[in-house]
Amino acid sequence: MDVAEAAVRAAAPHLLFPEPDWLTAVSEEEVYAWAKIAWARASQVKGAWFDTGKADAAVRMWPQVFRLTEDRFAGKPFRLNRWQEIIVRLLVGWKVPVEVLDEETGEPREEHVRLFRRLMLWVPRKNGHTE
Repeated sequence: MDVAEAAVRAAAPHLLFPEPDWLTAVSEEEVYAWAKIAWARASQVKGAWFDTGKADAAVRMWPQVFRLTEDRFAGKPFRLNRWQEIIVRLLVGWKVPVEVLDEETGEPREEHVRLFRRLMLWVPRKNGHTE
């Protein structure tokens, strides 16, 4: 990160990572404040960047890959609620560079991996977290 990027990142991170449409759409709803906080925190991580294509693809493919399994819904596509979609986008989209050793050459190289490695989620009953 050069000096100019560091200065912008410190003073106005929203200029480096403007709020995406899917987050702006819920920004007025207080219930989604956690998503804006997660976006702001992730944008402050050194070297982090948001892979819009990967996040969009994960949400788009979700109903094709995941199916419901119980009762009358068995075999139906698992369609994400808005809050679930936001979580998937945040988890899959944010990337950070890490240095790894190339298996063949033993030389160090940079790979981009997910910034968020674990999700701890508490959801009360009747909020779409089970079938």
